[in-house]
Amino acid sequence: MSEMQFETDNQNEFGRPPSNSGGFNLTGKLVSWGLVSTEQEAQYVLVGISVLALVVAAYFVFSGGGGSAPPLLPQ
Repeated sequence: MSEMQFETDNQNEFGRPPSNSGGFNLTGKLVSWGLVSTEQEAQYVLVGISVLALVVAAYFVFSGGGGSAPPLLPQ
């Protein structure tokens, strides 16, 4: 058993781990489209859009509407 040897021709047998592609970069897209000049401004714009979406969603959720919903099935 002590005479068993393995052939190691390739030092990097399993290859490099895959590099991270970074995914979808929306701040970079906003800069490349010319809507903002820096990525920090793009982040501020995205935070503002998300806050606006939360405010609109909260309005629709918490507004009573005052009226009753129409019946789902005809009477």
